Amino acid sequence: MNITQIVRIPATESLAPALSDYLAGRYSACLDLCAELSVEGSPLRDDALLLSARACLRLLRPKDVIKLLTAELPNFARPESKLEAEGLLGLAHANANDFATAELYAESLSAPEIESVPVPLRSELLHHQALIAWMRGDLPAADESLALSAVDQSARARGRNAITEGWIAAKRGDYAEQARLLLRGIELLQSSSPVDIGMLGAATRALCALARDVAVAGLAASAQQIYNEIPWTRDLAIDQFMSARTLGWALAMQGAGRYFEALRLMHKASSIAPSEAWRVIALLDRAALKRYAGEAASASADLYEASELAKSVDWSSAEDESRIALVTMAELFAQVDVREASSLLAQYAEVQDSVSPRLQMLGDPRTEAYRSYVAGVVQEALNEPRKAKRLLEGAYAAWNEGGYAWQAARTALHLFRVSGEAAWWETARAKIREYPDSWIAAEINAASTGVGDDAWNRMTPRQREVFHALCEGLTARRIAERLECSPNTVRNHIHWVYQAFRVNSQPELIAEARKRRLL
Repeated sequence: MNITQIVRIPATESLAPALSDYLAGRYSACLDLCAELSVEGSPLRDDALLLSARACLRLLRPKDVIKLLTAELPNFARPESKLEAEGLLGLAHANANDFATAELYAESLSAPEIESVPVPLRSELLHHQALIAWMRGDLPAADESLALSAVDQSARARGRNAITEGWIAAKRGDYAEQARLLLRGIELLQSSSPVDIGMLGAATRALCALARDVAVAGLAASAQQIYNEIPWTRDLAIDQFMSARTLGWALAMQGAGRYFEALRLMHKASSIAPSEAWRVIALLDRAALKRYAGEAASASADLYEASELAKSVDWSSAEDESRIALVTMAELFAQVDVREASSLLAQYAEVQDSVSPRLQMLGDPRTEAYRSYVAGVVQEALNEPRKAKRLLEGAYAAWNEGGYAWQAARTALHLFRVSGEAAWWETARAKIREYPDSWIAAEINAASTGVGDDAWNRMTPRQREVFHALCEGLTARRIAERLECSPNTVRNHIHWVYQAFRVNSQPELIAEARKRRLL
């Protein structure tokens, strides 16, 4: 997430409309006005170029900033304008994952001449240093630069710094502190005049994602209120989209009572998705939530709509973070078409040469953990328990180390299913304790049936569904209709169910299940 902030722009009468658009999150309009003011000979050329660079950073276009300011750097008339440009170039190179060049610009900001520039600019340049240090993982250096940046005590600067402190806390694994600092930073931003809506939207996106990922009392409610109060614009579409979908999941984790609120947010995300790739993710969110709520038909409709739309997306050129849609789709297809799930994971491996630079900056383990988790789920569906166990154990270690409790719980549940080790079920139950009303808790509680029974523990989740259907007296054809898969797939599951219980027929299976008190 880009959290570049602005502290100082000379609000002269001619630049005021462009500045107003910038602070309102209307970056495209800001760029149009700046283009008119940055012509050769304009007295506002330097300021218009700098404001254009900031708008491009907010639009996640660091390469445009690099191209613009590198060419113009020798031409800035005022020394302080050149310093501002160097600070923005440092951030742009860091956002483009070029930390070597970013470091060169960061070092130039340590020069003695910054001591003589106005306080707001000095604070901004020091904050740039802090951000670059945070991105490359040097937290002590980030702390030091951020402390020096506190020379500006305006509400906007204090809010900006609190948000960055929150990101530093997150990198140290202190999510409760991150939540406190984000809320404090947002409060300060809301009290500033005029409010920087873009900065506020970016902070809200972070807050909603945090509410989804970790359990902090009252955080989801606070994030929902803040989200509803922001005057979102078209140029803030990615922040609004990500806020809506992650807030939807945060509410969904609170249980069935929040289902319709969560689904409404996910439908909102679908309507504002900034690209076809992101719309695929929004449809998959809806499919997953509906599946967990037991709405199988509606979930399947969203899943297959996402699948069709995904065929039109050039995933090799899609936004890095949106490519995770291929992995999410694989997870959902694992239960209905395991070959398609395997194909999607292979496609993801082809297009994802490396983790998103933005995620690398955060030191975020979630992308690889999630990929390993889904690969494990697919191997589980393929009835390859050893391969599944290895992949799931890697995913669990990452979730657990990162402090992501419900993700670790869900992975532990799958480890219990593939290994039959009751310790994994106990681990899952302990990890989900803070989410007692979630669908994951319900699945864990339901999985307690058969704990300690070797035959039950050897079955995959799909095989257990077939087991229950067989015990109801259904035929293979009827089971295929219920599970929305082919009769051949069902017959394969039936074979493995019979193998697990060492029986040769449906009546024998029912008798054995009653004997083991599984019915």
